[in-house]
Amino acid sequence: MSKIAIFGASGYLGKSIVRAAIEKGVAVVAFVRDRQGFQQGEFADVETRAVCFNKNKPLSGKLDDCSGIISTLGITKQKDGLSYDEVDYRINACILREAEITSIEKFMFVSVYKGDTFKDVALCKAKERFVRELSVSTVSSVIIRPTGFYSDMLDFLKMAKSGKVHLFGSGEQKLNPISGDDLAIEMLKILQNDWESKSNRSINIGGPKTLSHRQIAKLAFLALKRPIIIKTHPDWLRKLSLMFGRFFIPQKLFGPYEFFLTAMGEDMNTDEYGTQSLYVFFKQQALKLENRT
Repeated sequence: MSKIAIFGASGYLGKSIVRAAIEKGVAVVAFVRDRQGFQQGEFADVETRAVCFNKNKPLSGKLDDCSGIISTLGITKQKDGLSYDEVDYRINACILREAEITSIEKFMFVSVYKGDTFKDVALCKAKERFVRELSVSTVSSVIIRPTGFYSDMLDFLKMAKSGKVHLFGSGEQKLNPISGDDLAIEMLKILQNDWESKSNRSINIGGPKTLSHRQIAKLAFLALKRPIIIKTHPDWLRKLSLMFGRFFIPQKLFGPYEFFLTAMGEDMNTDEYGTQSLYVFFKQQALKLENRT
């Protein structure tokens, strides 16, 4: 395994992967839209290449010295007007087409846990469309399916700061989210161990502790040192919100909520990896929230 191309390097998980690669001595090149913006602080010495997917053949020759790809590209907050299909599918497909005509040996792509079963969720449909294309490519692949990130759990912390956390159903749905740093370490381990294999794999990854939504809410209140006030709503209200949103709210606005509302009705726990504590993460973020007020 030689140089690894990281797409989405300036995002939450992408930065964690670059950081973990530096610590492990793995050579990487970060593909970003804004080189100067990325090459600051801890990433000043990271090899970086600017890429604009609006141009014709945006990657021509830029992967020639790379042997592997990790792509975390995907929309989380739709601020630039692009759709899930345009980013999660089409841009990743553009990267794959270039990989197939160069010397890329392995393509690691980050999708979503249970994404292949959330057939009505736009985010998942776009990612899984690319997963299907990747599965029949000449480049061998590894699909990483995380349950959710600690950064996603900030919604619990923000609700707790407002005084009340709202949950659907019993609030006992299970989830073991993982930190970006823990996931990055596991991804690099998997990539190194799987390098010689020519078969395609899909790996579910969760964090070190499985909790219920109610337990996560309590951790958020404890981190903020606030009274625990949890309000549960009937699950039909979640389903009605999904139906209403799909019919009456533009997909570019509703997309993140569509995934959130779908996942809130499911157990989203799987194999446990990592060591970082969700409570410690909440404590760190609680200090930041308190300092802003």
